[in-house]
Amino acid sequence: MGYTADEILEKVEEHLEPENVAQFYAQDFVNYRGTTSDTGQKYTDVIASHLFLPHISKMLEQIQTIDRKSPYHGNRPMIESDPDALPTEEHIARSMKGKTYDYIGKIIDYQTPLKDKQSDKAGKIDLLSYNEETKCAYILELKRADSKETLLRCALEAYTYRRMVNEKKLLNDFDLPADTELFAAVLVYHDSQQYKDFYDGDWRDFTCLILKVDFFVLDKDGMSVVEAAQRVARIEEQAALGMMGKTYTCIGKIIDYHVLIQNELTNKLRKIDLLSYDEASKCLYILKYNKRNDKTPLIDCLIDEIRVNDKKLLNDYNLPADTELFTGVLVYHGSQAHQDFCNNKTYYMDLMGKMKKDLLVLDKDGTDVVEAFLSWDGVFLDSLSKHNEQQNK
Repeated sequence: MGYTADEILEKVEEHLEPENVAQFYAQDFVNYRGTTSDTGQKYTDVIASHLFLPHISKMLEQIQTIDRKSPYHGNRPMIESDPDALPTEEHIARSMKGKTYDYIGKIIDYQTPLKDKQSDKAGKIDLLSYNEETKCAYILELKRADSKETLLRCALEAYTYRRMVNEKKLLNDFDLPADTELFAAVLVYHDSQQYKDFYDGDWRDFTCLILKVDFFVLDKDGMSVVEAAQRVARIEEQAALGMMGKTYTCIGKIIDYHVLIQNELTNKLRKIDLLSYDEASKCLYILKYNKRNDKTPLIDCLIDEIRVNDKKLLNDYNLPADTELFTGVLVYHGSQAHQDFCNNKTYYMDLMGKMKKDLLVLDKDGTDVVEAFLSWDGVFLDSLSKHNEQQNK
């Protein structure tokens, strides 16, 4: 007999209390595979969807740093190995020390302790690496190729250890530069269960964007890192974050970025790149944002259809009930999407009019919107002074 979705969420809520949250990752239900008895959802999807909620995900931020007095580095005891047995994760980790891999850099330690005293509830960092080129250090949660642990458990464990570690002391103990950025990451094998989990549904967004845990993939022999899902997500996030609070012609003020909501068309969680609100016109924009030098064709930007619960979205952001909701694509002048529109303007104006999607074009420096196709009136403004004149009438 399985659990219902509500029964799973009761367990989640209980272990997100401040006194329990540091051990949330280690709970049995985080590792459940299978589906709920009432909704048929995967247990891990139910939990992850709950953790997507902003007020819930903030509870994870209550995990406290452990102020370890002893050095993080030190002599590791020799591990006896059985030549006939499969290597443990600790054996694999030890064999990787001193080697250098793409993305994560050189493995500088393994089984790095987190505890200050024996009674502390904390594990050990499987691997610690440093990439001299990018000045990034990684707390790596390593999983053996045949591990059956859920990606949810792996990602939460990496996240927890990142919050527990005393960053300044860790960098100092390993003689790393003070400006080193420290990240949490999962390191799994190609075609492992965790690898399959990552590419199933919304797990990329949950791992990289909500938990900010990077995802690295070893080849089947464990000789090299062959895939990485971290840089694109972080670069996009930094670009979007840089726009927060700024006001742009036509779309108003950027009020949020990387918003995860339920798409009512598919009943799956989707990411909204940017949300903007224009107070004068009472318009809220759901925007797909293409970063500078993006090569994505305009048609691909338009395919991604999203429908939201308008009332809930307005309520969540305390916006007036009579706010009008629009969708649009925000691109840079001269980008592939912008060129596509200019080269076939009649076709795209007709298509976007039917789809009720606007095109907003930033100048090359990204300082303001300088061109716009507004689907609600079928007008292309190649000089936004015209738009401003209309707004001022």
